[in-house]
Amino acid sequence: MGFRMGQLLISEPNDKSYGRFSYCLPVVNIFTRTRPKTYLRFGDDVVLGRKASSTMITTVRGAGAYFVGLQGISINRKRLNISTDVFALKIDGANGPTGGCIIDSGTPYSRIVKPAYNKLKEGLENYFSMNKNLQRTTGGLGLELCYERRKPEGFKDLPDITFHLQGSKGGLVIKPEGVFEVAKKSKLPKSPEYFCLAMISSKRESIIGAY
Repeated sequence: MGFRMGQLLISEPNDKSYGRFSYCLPVVNIFTRTRPKTYLRFGDDVVLGRKASSTMITTVRGAGAYFVGLQGISINRKRLNISTDVFALKIDGANGPTGGCIIDSGTPYSRIVKPAYNKLKEGLENYFSMNKNLQRTTGGLGLELCYERRKPEGFKDLPDITFHLQGSKGGLVIKPEGVFEVAKKSKLPKSPEYFCLAMISSKRESIIGAY
């Protein structure tokens, strides 16, 4: 299920949802034995934790999407040297909005605008270069940055990624399970394990997706 602008129940003025909803995305990967349950909550049923953080959502007429103010990216809390202008939302009356960052759980892999993606890729390459047990590879997932391991370790020693959002103190911290895909080269029992960055580059806007 993906959320975009449109005639949704939560948009109706007489609805008791007060225009508020929460939607949790469980992590599902090759190590998931039982698919976890998740809930779509509305109005007073929305529960905010003590460490909850918020950011402004921008809507643009005709865009049909929720925009958030992405201002930077970090690898294991170390911020990358990326200009905020890379993520800027530009609104042209004739051609509509360009750039910016959309949040859309209907997009499987997050998409990062190319200049920022290149910085993220370079930062991860430097991070993984210190691990002698890794070797660059091309997996069967169609993703660009992949490494093969000498022995299976799952998500061990993989970094988290933080999306720094406007007005959010800690940013949106995504654990390794939501940043990387871990897979086997084949179905054979002793097939080597590899992992890939589960994000792709974009020529237009950035999209924070389900993965």
